[in-house]
Amino acid sequence: MDITSSATAKASAPQLPLSERVQEALAIAKRGVDELLIESEFAQKLARSEQTGVPLRIKLGLDPTAPDLHLGHTVVLNKMRQLQNLGHQVIFLIGDFTSMIGDPSGRNVTRPPLTREQIELNAQTYFKQASLVLDPTKTEIRYNSEWCDPLGARGMIQLASRYTVARMMERDDFSKRFKNGTPISVHEFLYPLMQGYDSVALKSDLELGGTDQKFNLLVGRELQKDWGQEPQCILTMPLLEGLDGVEKMSKSKNNYIGITEPANTMFAKVMSISDVMMWRYYELLSWRSIADIAALKAEIEGGKNPRDAKVAIAQEIVARFHSQQAAEDALADFVNRSKGGIPDDVPEVSLSGAPAGLAQLLKQANLCASTSEAMRMIEQGGVRIDSTVVSDKGLKVDAGLMVLVCAERGDTEKEADALLNKLLGYRVFADEAGKMNRSVTDTGGGLLLVPQFTLAADTKSGTRPSFTPAAAPEDGRRLFEHFVRQARVKHPIVETGQFGADMQVSLTNDGPVTFWLQTGAK
Repeated sequence: MDITSSATAKASAPQLPLSERVQEALAIAKRGVDELLIESEFAQKLARSEQTGVPLRIKLGLDPTAPDLHLGHTVVLNKMRQLQNLGHQVIFLIGDFTSMIGDPSGRNVTRPPLTREQIELNAQTYFKQASLVLDPTKTEIRYNSEWCDPLGARGMIQLASRYTVARMMERDDFSKRFKNGTPISVHEFLYPLMQGYDSVALKSDLELGGTDQKFNLLVGRELQKDWGQEPQCILTMPLLEGLDGVEKMSKSKNNYIGITEPANTMFAKVMSISDVMMWRYYELLSWRSIADIAALKAEIEGGKNPRDAKVAIAQEIVARFHSQQAAEDALADFVNRSKGGIPDDVPEVSLSGAPAGLAQLLKQANLCASTSEAMRMIEQGGVRIDSTVVSDKGLKVDAGLMVLVCAERGDTEKEADALLNKLLGYRVFADEAGKMNRSVTDTGGGLLLVPQFTLAADTKSGTRPSFTPAAAPEDGRRLFEHFVRQARVKHPIVETGQFGADMQVSLTNDGPVTFWLQTGAK
């Protein structure tokens, strides 16, 4: 495809007066933004739209780099919804073509491009999820492959001729990489050009994006001028920090809150942010008025518990993506957990690598996005082990043993004591060299003791077990209780379990062995 353009400048139109309605719309558009460029131009666009009745065309492009959206994406989606409520036409652009290039914005290395299959899979859920914020009946959904695929090699070369390498190197991330000697691939220069060309194809009046997108959005303005179009204004929204409070929210950094996550998970994740970061979430995610947020902040500064404000924003977010009832249930679940209660939907996670620091384990189990967040949760008293609050950030969780204990006919307390001593000193855990040289006493790990008298069954002959070798039930119970009492005297962490008809046991052999331990004492 050949690219032609008209560089004929339009005669400057007379300035339109700004009505009260236009000024209100401008104030809504500016709430929480990082920059609105150029504000005077956008005010005139609003005034012209009011005068002609023609809605502005407002564009937001997202590359489907992951199958799910997170709260960071909704910062700009919220702004789109506000503009949509003002009666303007919002365009949700899925960058299925540009995803194959890979956006270099904010990157210090080349972003790996996605395959067509990955893009199509991710794009399937993007608009459905965005519709949790936008009004889908009033949203125009487009794919930039509509106009980018037909360009072909000739069109791409002609488009590339519109911008110089020197202009590209003005971009902060490119200049830093060049100074640091980090490679910059030629195809990365194409990304801002293609994003800018999207604005030409859609005749965009306003484009939204994060602060890291400013360069790309400005390219769109320049290309529109080159095509004889009135240049779009650009509105950048701040980037939302993730759960760690440092890096921007990102799935790749595992510090995100997905908008399709279960209500209880979403609520708990919001409650995990720091008291300082909470106000950032209010500013960028809450639909409360600025005056309401300021009043709430004054109450906290006056001595009100910050937890109440955090509960409020957590419930607001959960209600938006689930329902008000789900938000109430999530609060009840969170309170139950904080009191040591056990919710109904606790997932089971198998981890390895003991001994391991508690913060690292929380991260491995995906209970916290990072070790720094885990440390903060420990400091705030939000971590319990066996219903006991843990405050030691240096605590290490060591490997333990699950022991099925049986008593044979004729066994006494003497045999029980001998077995316990052997169990506590038996070397089954690996040392630094990987050899089995450490016992449960060495590791400090826990003991889970479970009575199981059927282990003494005789299966040497016949087609069913004989329980004649097993101790009588009352003797077995007595010896097991003795075994537990002595174990609690000699070892710091001892718990008991009981097999039932519907008991489910998941055994992870991190041993390196599962073994039958006997004592010869009689």
